[in-house]
Amino acid sequence: GGGGGGSGSEPRAYLGEVRWGQKYRHPVGGSWVKTLCAVDVKDYVGAGRSDALPYYDRYDEGVFVGGRFSGSPLHVDQIGWSNVGKNFSGRKLLAVWPHGEATADLFRQHCYRLFTPPLQPAEEAALAAACKVALLTPGDVVLFSGANAHM
Repeated sequence: GGGGGGSGSEPRAYLGEVRWGQKYRHPVGGSWVKTLCAVDVKDYVGAGRSDALPYYDRYDEGVFVGGRFSGSPLHVDQIGWSNVGKNFSGRKLLAVWPHGEATADLFRQHCYRLFTPPLQPAEEAALAAACKVALLTPGDVVLFSGANAHM
């Protein structure tokens, strides 16, 4: 358990950052994109509001699909863009930690680990230190900075 290893009795599949291989003109606005989404947050909130986000990337927007106990491990995005997501099916545990030095030690201890049941005591402590832990259900939408450690 913990760390994404699991017991091996349950197969796990996870596809991250799924997008088209070739750019195309988006049906709304005509910008060059690779996203699978015909409509996204930029279209729902409008150009003026989406331009006010720290950085929102429609060009490389990816779709994530995973089975039980799969997902992205603890990480910080390479670019500090706005992560906007919608949970379509099932449940997903999302944890976001404070930005910067406040979580440097935690990140060094758990970098690129996926916390899965049964949690280790150090993983429970790490979740307790998160500034937000949420169990997403179908239809939930999230917005957070990729510059924060998250999983």
